[in-house]
Amino acid sequence: MGSRTVETGSFCISGSHFCRMLALWHFGRLWWAYVLPVVVCAILSFVDIRFLLVALMAVFVIIPMVLLLVYVAYGMDPVNRYNVMKKTLAADGLGITLIIDEEYGMKNPVVKMEWNAIKCRRASSGCVVLCFNLSRSRFLAIPVEAFNDEKDLHSFIKLSGKSRQ
Repeated sequence: MGSRTVETGSFCISGSHFCRMLALWHFGRLWWAYVLPVVVCAILSFVDIRFLLVALMAVFVIIPMVLLLVYVAYGMDPVNRYNVMKKTLAADGLGITLIIDEEYGMKNPVVKMEWNAIKCRRASSGCVVLCFNLSRSRFLAIPVEAFNDEKDLHSFIKLSGKSRQ
C-alpha cells in the first residue's frame, strides 16, 4: 500500500503566537544564562549595593535587548517566516510541499522540504511543530485545526515519524 498524501486547508499562526513559541523555545534552552548573572549580582549586592544596580540593569535593559536580538536573528529567518504566512501544505512519502498564498513578492511560492531535513516533531499549544536540521531555532508550526479531520492528522504524524527512522 502506497503512502497517503495529506493536504491541509489554508493556515498560518499569528505573529504573537510565533513570538511566544520562539521566546519559550529559546528561553527554555538558555534560561540559566539569563538568571545566573542576575542571581550572582543580587548575592553580591549584600557586599556592595552597586551590584544591585547592575542586577536591575540586567533585568530591565540587557535581557530585553538580548531577547530583541534573538527575535531579529531567528524570527526574521526565511524558514521561520513561513509560520506567519498563509499557506497550504501537502505531505507525502517524499516530503512536505508548502504553497504560499501571501503575495510578498516571492518569486517561487512553492517550497519543497524533504523528510530528512526534519530532525524532530513535537506538540506545542495546539500545533504540530516540525524542527529542521538547518538550525536549532528553525521550525514550522502547523495548527491542528488546519487538518481536515483526525485521519489526516494521524496520517501526517505517521508520515513525519517514518522520516526519522
